[in-house]
Amino acid sequence: VKNMNGKMLGVIVNFSAHANRRMGRISSDYPGIVYRDVKNHYGADCVFLCGACGNINSDAVESAGAILASDVRKLLDSITDFEPDWQVVSRERKLSLPLRKLDELEASVKNPAMFTGVLRALVEKGWYNHSLEQLRGLHEKGGHLDAVVQVCRLGKTAFASVPCEYFVEHQLCIKEKKGKPYTYVVSLANGWLGYVPTKEAFARKGGHETTTALWSKMAPETGDILANTVLEMLAETGHTLKQLF
Repeated sequence: VKNMNGKMLGVIVNFSAHANRRMGRISSDYPGIVYRDVKNHYGADCVFLCGACGNINSDAVESAGAILASDVRKLLDSITDFEPDWQVVSRERKLSLPLRKLDELEASVKNPAMFTGVLRALVEKGWYNHSLEQLRGLHEKGGHLDAVVQVCRLGKTAFASVPCEYFVEHQLCIKEKKGKPYTYVVSLANGWLGYVPTKEAFARKGGHETTTALWSKMAPETGDILANTVLEMLAETGHTLKQLF
């Protein structure tokens, strides 16, 4: 965003990767490096919106941040056309999404040998036992969790927010079906349902993201429900290929 005199006022950066290389510490991680780089080069503030990051991790903080910051500068310097008038349209929808069944987690907690690799350390610390206790409480309350999905269209660009660590395949599906190349998914927005993997990912047993726990508790169809909801809302905002091009 620039003012009428051409001064850059603000930048939105959307990128898909966990910012988790400094877990256990308060840190801006690689998005902080991008923010400071934009501020130093352009004097503008930078808002970082995390894309679908459920199954994507970044490299070391410094190298990942420096590479992304360099690419952001290249993109910003390549922009020559700015539109003076933007139509702003937004939609919000509240959903009640189903929790996953607990039978597999119950069986695993009874037989810790079913946990392998890094998961074995977590079960030994009692994380999965604690998760089972908490999830039983959620099931007793109805077996569903409320979630908010939002879509905001700014001219030809739309941002769709989902309250979870969304697998990137869902993001690609949304981009391919409605709004390519001007649709951006924002994950971990307005809440946290935990990881929301694809149905195909659940077919591969094991793994931190798909093993039932407090951080991975939604039914396998949740990802598709969210994607279909986003697509419907994009259509409601008039964000279609036919209208944009």
